[in-house]
Amino acid sequence: MEPYLDNPSSSGIKIWDEDELLDAVALFDMHRYQVHIHAIGDAAVKQALDAIEAMIRINPRWDRRPVIVHAQLICDEDLPRFKQLGVIANIQPLWCYMDPMNKELILPRIGSARNDLQYRLRTLIDSGATIAFGSDWPVTSEVPLRALGVPINRLAPGVKDASGWNIAEAITLEESLTFYTKNAAYQMFREHERGSLQAGMKADFIVLEKNLFEIDPSEISSVSITALYQNGVKLR
Repeated sequence: MEPYLDNPSSSGIKIWDEDELLDAVALFDMHRYQVHIHAIGDAAVKQALDAIEAMIRINPRWDRRPVIVHAQLICDEDLPRFKQLGVIANIQPLWCYMDPMNKELILPRIGSARNDLQYRLRTLIDSGATIAFGSDWPVTSEVPLRALGVPINRLAPGVKDASGWNIAEAITLEESLTFYTKNAAYQMFREHERGSLQAGMKADFIVLEKNLFEIDPSEISSVSITALYQNGVKLR
């Protein structure tokens, strides 16, 4: 929404014009395809939310569950719109720390004030948004155990006894697990068969060598899988 520090004449380049984006999402939504938009910067997130809001107004009502992937930087006024519009924020938890890309590429261009407004998971939760976790594979690792602990201590996998980045936005282990399982299944319209361990659901699960609730979040990335089950059948 504001210019880049290293180029005060630029606030970024639009990939879609507003009318073009609305035409596309409205057409897909009309045919009952779930709208799934990648948006990183605050202007892109606002543009995506505006398109989804107009799409909802134009088309008949249905259980659409639109998704904005990344939702990395969000204007304060747009935070409550995720709940209002029923938009799922699909966040990549492995990125919720001050990684080299952030420090070397993003921070110098947007400054520390805006940089610290990225990945505001606690704020999103408090605003009522539904969050599901994803990986953005193959850009980064698709392994949930590697990323699971990162948004809890806001540190890189395996790092301990350090100050987490913007720790006020940290979440709990229970929330992190829920976003990777129950909420991810909800995003895929498969919450009636996946996402939790209970009678009547598909028994796809892993057995870990340690109880994640009894160890430090920094250790989660190194926990081994001792067994794998699919549809209740042990595969290894």
